[in-house]
Amino acid sequence: MNRNQEMTIIEYEPRYAASIAAMWNTSNESWGGDNSLQTEESILKEHHNSTFLHVFLAIAGGEVVGYCSFSHYKEDAGALYIPLLNVRPDYHGHKVGKRLILRAIEETLKLGWPRLDLYTWPGNTKAVPAYKKSGFFWEKRDDTTHLMNLIPSVLQTGAVQAYFEEINWYTDSIREIAVSPDGRQEQGFDYFTYEWRKGNLHLRMEYERTGRGLRLIETNDYLIKATIPDHHKLPFGASYPIVYEAVNKSGKALALEIKSVGNAAISFELHESRVVESQERIEGSFFVHATQEDQNLFQTHPVVEAELLINGLPAAFKIGIEPKFPAKLKLQAPVGPIYAGKPIALDLTMENEYETEAEFAFELADDAVLSFSQPSVRIKVPAKGRRTITIDARLLTYGIWHHHLAIHKVVGTGELLVSQQEVSLVFPGIHAAFGGETDQDWVIFNGQYSARLSKSSNTLSIYEGTHSTINLYYPKFGLPYSSAFEKNRVSQVTCRHDEAMVLEAHYDLTSANLLLTLVVKLYSNGIITRHHVVQNKAAAVREEPLFLKEGFTFNLEDSVIPYEGRYVDLSKGPDASNSDYWEKNRFTENWIFAHNGASSRGITWPEQLEIVSEGWYYGIEHALGVIPAGGMAQTEPIRIALGTWRNWRDFRSFALNRGTSQELETTEQLETIVNQGNPFLQGSLEIRIAERKNAFLEGEIEISSALDSIDTAKHLISSEQKLTELVTPLAWKSSLEADILTMRLDMESYRTGRSRLVFPVSDHLITQQTEQTEYGEVLTAGNGVMQIQASSSFAPALFSLKHHGVEWLDSSFPHPGPKSWWNPWIGGIAAEVSGMSAASFMEEPRETAFAAITDNLGNSWSGIRMSVTISNHAKFRGLVLHHYFLMLPGVPVLATVIRVEQNTGAPLHPLPLSSSTFYRASSDIKDSRGHVKNSNGENITYKAGRVQYSASSPNGIFQYSSRERKQRLTFMAHPELDSSELHMNTHVAASVATEKLFLQDGKQQFAKPQFYIVSDLFAPEEAYQDLLNIRFDQLT
Repeated sequence: MNRNQEMTIIEYEPRYAASIAAMWNTSNESWGGDNSLQTEESILKEHHNSTFLHVFLAIAGGEVVGYCSFSHYKEDAGALYIPLLNVRPDYHGHKVGKRLILRAIEETLKLGWPRLDLYTWPGNTKAVPAYKKSGFFWEKRDDTTHLMNLIPSVLQTGAVQAYFEEINWYTDSIREIAVSPDGRQEQGFDYFTYEWRKGNLHLRMEYERTGRGLRLIETNDYLIKATIPDHHKLPFGASYPIVYEAVNKSGKALALEIKSVGNAAISFELHESRVVESQERIEGSFFVHATQEDQNLFQTHPVVEAELLINGLPAAFKIGIEPKFPAKLKLQAPVGPIYAGKPIALDLTMENEYETEAEFAFELADDAVLSFSQPSVRIKVPAKGRRTITIDARLLTYGIWHHHLAIHKVVGTGELLVSQQEVSLVFPGIHAAFGGETDQDWVIFNGQYSARLSKSSNTLSIYEGTHSTINLYYPKFGLPYSSAFEKNRVSQVTCRHDEAMVLEAHYDLTSANLLLTLVVKLYSNGIITRHHVVQNKAAAVREEPLFLKEGFTFNLEDSVIPYEGRYVDLSKGPDASNSDYWEKNRFTENWIFAHNGASSRGITWPEQLEIVSEGWYYGIEHALGVIPAGGMAQTEPIRIALGTWRNWRDFRSFALNRGTSQELETTEQLETIVNQGNPFLQGSLEIRIAERKNAFLEGEIEISSALDSIDTAKHLISSEQKLTELVTPLAWKSSLEADILTMRLDMESYRTGRSRLVFPVSDHLITQQTEQTEYGEVLTAGNGVMQIQASSSFAPALFSLKHHGVEWLDSSFPHPGPKSWWNPWIGGIAAEVSGMSAASFMEEPRETAFAAITDNLGNSWSGIRMSVTISNHAKFRGLVLHHYFLMLPGVPVLATVIRVEQNTGAPLHPLPLSSSTFYRASSDIKDSRGHVKNSNGENITYKAGRVQYSASSPNGIFQYSSRERKQRLTFMAHPELDSSELHMNTHVAASVATEKLFLQDGKQQFAKPQFYIVSDLFAPEEAYQDLLNIRFDQLT
């Protein structure tokens, strides 16, 4: 195709659905690898009555080569949003993405919004520069990669509009572009800077990140800026200064008027007019009002706002601040069972936001749930610090302890009220049923089950014990569907105990003249139902039929789904539980069920309703019809079962309201049927291989028998054939009594065909060497067969593991850099702390040293220790991680273990700690293989360098190999870890093992060890089990 042909940007039309599907199907590799298929039907379903404001398409030669959806931003106020942006790979580098982004910015301006947001991933090195060139700033966040575009605000600012008659905001930008988070930090503030230059014309504008507002304009003629000199984090209940500075650079008349704009969070009174001859400084004062909850760090903060007139032209200046409780109290109950009538020790953590040490006083309220030994509490807390003490109490009964506490600061002989705070503790009991309010949610409990309605997001989360199982979301109304009511706060909640615990939440949808009531019922046997009641509060009948769409999430791991008339077991088959492969409109019954061996969960919806796609989750559409004045309509309930049924057949009977379950069988995602499933062969033999998920068969299929009862049949299938099923008739030529048939599938992205280990320790000494290199100090240790290396100058990781000189780790040594989803990427073997980004972890101080540890069985291990002392990160400041990389003489085994010192000032319950490893099994990533036995006992080999896969291992064992090497590297984590996962995509072969530690302040603990074995012995799983006996509990 001619890439230079004319390209146009148009709005979505259904006639382009097939072309959109083709675009997505050719773009898999751009998204890290995913070979699920889109169809014309799935695209039409997705866009039918969607909540997108617009979908822009780039068309070239009649084909869709680019896609940009455009909607309201649900996670924050004041912004529009690009949910998905994609360019067909063969059009990369042809400015398609730029054209789509500029069209979205144009529409944002047209609709009068000041901002446009999107998400990406840090390793998206192709797109990030294009985003930044188009005006986006990369916000520094630990949880995700979020970008915001303030160009609409720039162009809406009257004081600078004349400049853009000469300056082109896109081509004349001189902003520095780097593939890293943006922002200039000053006193806790993050400032984003736009700058343009054309000839002698110069313009600079600076925005404050959290307020999403302008705070500086500099032109050839003047510089005007606003500054809060104290800090970004300000304890509420006090006044603070703000300074406006103006510099006249030209000598021309400069008239400046500043008029404050107050809001509910901040009182601000200032009205000044000046003629600036040279420079002027105008000071004001604002007061921060008390807040009832912590500021959401990822939403627009309260702003100190003023309307400026610069030579009569307007500019709105806004600086965001983070209001802080002057003193913040948190109570935490001990982990584990708690029994009514027994004493308990609670952790009370107090945070002090003042610049000096402070003493705080408050009363802990006795009620029917808790009784305190000493309810009057006084606690001294260091400046800008926190302190944890133990509070003795007695649990009187199971339920919710929820109170508004008045916290006073001790001043001399008196006390000053500084804040009032909601504090909650919930004490569930195995037979207890109760409900009520906490500081975060409205909740009902019934035994080990609970339903929690978030006050902030209106998400209903269903729990079994402490494990969140299913989320149900706030409904949308239509047609067309709108998300306008998703941020509505509940107006009234009631909880009662009938045959079940019942929660009713009422929402006044004033603009639509509707009253919405959400009704949740929670039974002690793990059954949960949710339905909605909608009342028309208008004085007249609604003219249009009303529709309600509700959504939910359901993880397909270990599940059975009714799909195209079959019951597909997604615990079997390569990447079978990836929801991208299963089109929701092909579900043929009204249920999904999952069982992982320990617990079960299922969800069912009204039988007459079809499940639909609702973004990343599932949707159900209810037709409520025309509701008369004062009338009501009610949806049929969604029903959830946790731990109630142990097999999918019984749950299916419940979903279909049938008395007894049928004797039905499941099929696998990759189905192989020999002789129609009949083991007794009469006449001809037929073998059927079918791909049930939304993907084509591609690769080589070989059918053979161990004793040559059939002639080996080979089929080479290409993706162009678009085959999902292969039927092979075979002649049975043997007179043998029996034989074994083997179907070998060597597909493009996977291949699937099925003792105790003793490692003698030699007399070889562990060698240790320290070398000063141009990249810093490098520590090397060896045991005669293996050699390891680490350098604190590079990264907190082991960057090299060699077996007889052959490297097995993939690392970016000597410099971190972007790769795949990661930026920075370091590779090797490294520790990770959940809630802390790789970039933040890299910024913490670290050191390496040689180390020796004796395990619980008396083995003396030696190697390298990498220690990271967290001193910058607010939550984990005071945490020290010692990562040991250990060997025994002459043994091809590397043991790794993490020792944690916990001095954060607060308990960490839990601390999710991960160890990630990136492997180099071959010089060619496409030659690398990852082997795993899934939860069904099935052995799968994944091929790196093709598509993206994630696979968990219940036994904690993964193996990595390639055709160029005789040996395999076996990674082994303890099966009791919270998760062990293998990851493959177009760039990496990796594993991640995660363990949740429960750590009191002032304590230290070793995590469970992990092992890396390099050998040409392909041992079965049971051969490795003795390694599970090894523990590292104390230093040598």
